[in-house]
Amino acid sequence: RERLPPALLTHGPMALYYWQWLAIPVLAALCLLAGRFLSWLGGLLAKPLLARHSWSPQLLERLKRPTTLGWALAVFALLLPLLALTIRAEDLLERLLRALGWLTFFWALLRIVIVIGDEIARADWARTRPSARSLSAVGVSLGKVVVAALALMVALSELGYPVTSVIAGLGIGGIAVALAAQKTVENLFG
Repeated sequence: RERLPPALLTHGPMALYYWQWLAIPVLAALCLLAGRFLSWLGGLLAKPLLARHSWSPQLLERLKRPTTLGWALAVFALLLPLLALTIRAEDLLERLLRALGWLTFFWALLRIVIVIGDEIARADWARTRPSARSLSAVGVSLGKVVVAALALMVALSELGYPVTSVIAGLGIGGIAVALAAQKTVENLFG
């Protein structure tokens, strides 16, 4: 720190030094590069392990970006103490990292749901039964909605927002939608 220009050693917003404000995006960019490398390395190791499955190339391709972000967040969390942030700033960044970590997990889960839906649609038994294909499409869409809703709830919870009232509102809204879609569901199962 002693080698830095005096302007970078003055306090800025949130009682952080200006060098810390500059170091955060630089560290984030370096962590993204490290995440990309670790994701590539993980893909290289996973390819031979999953080679016997027909769905593995599609799964590995779809999980590249979420795993890159996941590795980047993990490396950033490990290197965060090097920035010597204030307790308040470090707590804020840790909550943000946890929220982004959960969103990354659900992003990967969403991609897995899509791969499963594609595999079900391509299966021999689904090709011969049109009703099975339409049901699988509805199931995949429902899975996407559930994963997205869970991701939003967990991320808001990690950022400190109360989600119990939102969940209660969704429950009431779900009842209203269920009553409105009663005939549609009846026809679907018919």
